[in-house]
Amino acid sequence: MFYLYSGADAMTGKDFQKKIFLSGRFYFCLLVVFFVAFILIASLVTGKITGFMQSADSGYESGWTYEDGREVSFDSLMEENHVVIHKMTRGDVINNKSLCFYTKNIYFTVCMDDEIIYRFHPEPPSIFGKSYGVFPHTVTMPILADDGMLTIEAENIYPDTVGFIRDVSLNNGMYFIVSEMQKSIPEFILSLLIFSFGIVLFFIGVFGRYYGDKRYEIMSMGTFAMVAALWVATETSTFPLITGLPVAVHFIDYMMLAMLPVPSVLFASYITENKGSKIVLVISAMAALNIMISVLFSTLRVKDYHELLFVSHIIIVLAIAAVMYLFIRSAVEGKLKKGIIIVLAVTFSLPILIGAAEIIRYRVNPPDCLTGKRITRKSIHRRTEIIPIRLSCLT
Repeated sequence: MFYLYSGADAMTGKDFQKKIFLSGRFYFCLLVVFFVAFILIASLVTGKITGFMQSADSGYESGWTYEDGREVSFDSLMEENHVVIHKMTRGDVINNKSLCFYTKNIYFTVCMDDEIIYRFHPEPPSIFGKSYGVFPHTVTMPILADDGMLTIEAENIYPDTVGFIRDVSLNNGMYFIVSEMQKSIPEFILSLLIFSFGIVLFFIGVFGRYYGDKRYEIMSMGTFAMVAALWVATETSTFPLITGLPVAVHFIDYMMLAMLPVPSVLFASYITENKGSKIVLVISAMAALNIMISVLFSTLRVKDYHELLFVSHIIIVLAIAAVMYLFIRSAVEGKLKKGIIIVLAVTFSLPILIGAAEIIRYRVNPPDCLTGKRITRKSIHRRTEIIPIRLSCLT
């Protein structure tokens, strides 16, 4: 028996085949992108493990004294708001080397025999605030024929918050910076890839909604990927080093952290089928108000972003509670399929637990969250792993 197609049937068949082809092509291209990202990141991680660029450094923290002759302990150096320390050095020790170290939230000047050789007193626009987080420095040592007096004068940016100088050493300045960038380049590149992927998701959501395809209503997922990826990128040492603008990068860090609750709750409301919930409006309004007040106070020098960080933490905690509520409500009302509940439970519980743990750790002991040894690199890895897990919901 033969089946006769009408012109409408033929057109429908062609449209159906075209839709399948376009959908298949999209996913094949997506597979290629993930393969390229895996090869690139795996190669960078392997190169970091093998240590392609290595340079022997020598510790240089001993022998420093205060003006009154007391010996310096760098662990408690900045407990006073303003300090001046000295060290007698020799030309055969420092010639052709750089003084390398990390600082956090201090301004300082380095002198050799009362002559300034390095000065770190950034003066960014007031809207950026004053904090720059942890930043590596390399001070090129002058050529000495004899002994010389090395002096560091430092002051805390915030009178009530102790900064630090850590891991002082003599090293090749170029190798020190390259080595520092190698520590976080995989996370930085992964952040760029996820940021780009977020842009693609956003535009797919825009055009998908225009054509009435609900399957592509993923704009909130795209915005979450962009905000989270940029936030992770600001926590790497690569971003401020390649831009040379540590204060501006730290400003982006504060802004992305303040904005993060909005796309998170938007995506949670969509995926749990609670798009009409007023919780989204409440969290969004709180985040917007927080950003506006923080920018205004910082610009007017009333308070700095660092001093208002607790507000962002409170809103994040409220957003976590909102996500949990939306998930539980959707599960109780039977809006979600049983198979999806497990996926969503893993998707939301992991970032919630990690985020809550990091907020508690930061509030309890802030100095240990960012140090010259890059304790937060483990946290960055965790934050970066969150995003692919959230992307799994798209399937």
